[in-house]
Amino acid sequence: MAGGESLPLIRDSVTSVEDFIHKRFYMNDCYPNPAAGSTTFSFHINTASHVELKIMDLQGNLVKTLINERKAPGEHRVMLNLHSIRPGVYMYQIKAGILKDTKKLVILN
Repeated sequence: MAGGESLPLIRDSVTSVEDFIHKRFYMNDCYPNPAAGSTTFSFHINTASHVELKIMDLQGNLVKTLINERKAPGEHRVMLNLHSIRPGVYMYQIKAGILKDTKKLVILN
């Protein structure tokens, strides 16, 4: 560049929409899964957000709401006691602001 100017090097670039979302929010797979007795959900949010974490059956009916509140940035964990939920295949969904992710949960006897 003229006059000895230089351009800054940006090392933390976003190469896709998935990268952008993952840098702001992500949900790990619950563990254990398949599960009997209990399972633990963990997620990370980069900014304070209203967070909802719900369990739904495969028809989309709400089974249980685990979180429905504002959360601070950082890592969060919540354990779910499965004794009151019948064995089967379910979906769990997290929403943080306008971002969301949905994954499968298998509950055993």
